[in-house]
Amino acid sequence: KVQVESRTSNLDIRTGPSSDSIAIELTTPAGARATAAIAATTYFGDVMDLKIANNAPAFDLSLGFSDSVAAEIDRKVSSAVSVRLDGQRTSSISDQAFKLAVKGPGSLNLNGAVISDSISVESEGATTGNFQFTGARLDNTIEVVVKGNFNGSPRIVGGSFNDSIKFLAEGNVTGSPVVDGSYGVDACDTSVGVTTVDCE
Repeated sequence: KVQVESRTSNLDIRTGPSSDSIAIELTTPAGARATAAIAATTYFGDVMDLKIANNAPAFDLSLGFSDSVAAEIDRKVSSAVSVRLDGQRTSSISDQAFKLAVKGPGSLNLNGAVISDSISVESEGATTGNFQFTGARLDNTIEVVVKGNFNGSPRIVGGSFNDSIKFLAEGNVTGSPVVDGSYGVDACDTSVGVTTVDCE
C-alpha cells in the first residue's frame, strides 16, 4: 500500500509475474499546479485499487495490463482527468475489469485500445470528454454513466462477438457520441443524442 501527498506525484509501478495486490491513496494539495500522474505495468492476477483526492488542475492516469483495476477520483476543483489504458502489451485474451468513478465537474478523457471484458465508467456531475474504447476479441460489457449533462464526441466499439454496451446520461447529450456494436449480436442502451451503429 502506498500513501502519497504531494504537489506532483509520478509513480511508476511494475509488479512481478505472480499475483499481487496494490492499493494507492494519492492526495494532491489545494493550489497544486503540477499534473499528478501514475504509470503502472502489471501482470496476470493482479488487483489494483486507486483512491485519488485530486486538487491539482489535471490528473493523468496511465495503466498497463492488469486483471482488475478500480479507480476512484474525487475532483475537488474543475479539473481534467485523463486515463490511458494499454491492454495490448500482451497478446493474450484477458479477463481484465476496469472500473472508474469520478466525482465533481471537469473533463474526462479516456484513450487507448483496451483488451478488456468489463469496462465501467461513472461520472458524477456535468462532464465533457472525447474517448475511444475498443473491446476485446470476445464478449464485452462496456458501460458509461454520466450523472449530469455530457458534451463530447466519444466512440465506443465492441468486439467480434456479442457485446453489451451502455452510454447513458441523466442530463442533455451534445456533441457526436457514437456506440458501435461491431460484429456479433450486440445489445446497446443509449441516451437520446447518441448515435448507434450495428446494434441489434
